[in-house]
Amino acid sequence: MFLQMTLATLVGACAPTVSPQTELAIIQVESAGKPWTINDNTGHRAYVLSSRAAAIGKARELLRMGHNLDLGLAQLNTIHLHEFRLDASQVFEPCTNIWAGSVVLKRAYAAAVARYGPGELALYHAFQIYNSGSPNGAAHYAAAVWQAGYLQTVNAKTGRSS
Repeated sequence: MFLQMTLATLVGACAPTVSPQTELAIIQVESAGKPWTINDNTGHRAYVLSSRAAAIGKARELLRMGHNLDLGLAQLNTIHLHEFRLDASQVFEPCTNIWAGSVVLKRAYAAAVARYGPGELALYHAFQIYNSGSPNGAAHYAAAVWQAGYLQTVNAKTGRSS
C-alpha cells in the first residue's frame, strides 16, 4: 500500500496532465512499479536492478552495445532519450521518467484521437502506440493496461489494495 501511495503521489506531481489512474496502470504493466527496471528489446531480456546506480550502469553498458531498451517506471524507450535530452542517469530519476512517459502517452492519445475521435477507443489505441509505435500493434498490451486501470477503480471503490 505504501508503494502505491508513493507512486500515486509521484504521478500526481510529475504527470499532472495525464489521468493518474491511466499513468499508474501503464506503470503497473510496464515495470510493476519497480523503478530500476530495464527491458532489453535487443537481447530479449529483462533486468530488475537493486539500485539506481546499478540500473544506470547496466543501461550504459547495454546502450554502448547499441541495444534498444525500455527504462524505468514508465519503461521509456531509448528512441525518446535524445528527444527529451535525457541520459542513462536522468531517465532513472523517477519523476523525470514518469513525466517523459506521460508526454509520450499524451502524444499517442492525440494521434489516436485524430484517427478514432476522442474517448475510450482512442485511449485503447493510444496504449498500443505507447507500447509499439502503431495504433494496431499491441492489443495484448492495451488490454493489460486497460485491465490494470479497471482493477484500480474497483479496488479504490472497495477499499482494497492491488
